[in-house]
Amino acid sequence: PSDIYKKVNPSVVFILIDNLQGIASGTGFFIDDEGTIVTNYHVIEDGTAGVIQLSDGTQAAIGNVLGYDENLDIAILETTATNTTPVEIGNSSLVEVGDTVYAIGYPAATTIGFSSSTFTTGMVSMNRSIGGYNYIQSTVDITHGNSGGTLINTYGEVIGITTAGLN
Repeated sequence: PSDIYKKVNPSVVFILIDNLQGIASGTGFFIDDEGTIVTNYHVIEDGTAGVIQLSDGTQAAIGNVLGYDENLDIAILETTATNTTPVEIGNSSLVEVGDTVYAIGYPAATTIGFSSSTFTTGMVSMNRSIGGYNYIQSTVDITHGNSGGTLINTYGEVIGITTAGLN
């Protein structure tokens, strides 16, 4: 597990968003070497500006929202980060009940700090199809702030985007 954390953590970022209610925070991850990140839509919803912080403490601005799907709770964002390390994407359709999974994120970061991410483990408890969308239900500890982070298989591949619940 520690090797998986070391492999994936440089690709995971803390997200801080200014929005109409004040601020929101969450987690995201790089999908290319040009600073493009994926997160949950609800993390950036109503956002007016935002920044990310990489695992090494480097900060970058969030630029444009390249795309989003409110129903899937996913957003793709452009950032000013450069030479980023993308995650390796795995095949989520191969995930089976009982598989070990991990999550990296920044829970309660605005309260307890965002100097480093957390790493939790659990197992797949069910694969579900709800409203035509596929979900991986797991026992991994996901709390406020983990939203938009990585769900990782034992090969260090991202197989899902973490969120604490369904609306």
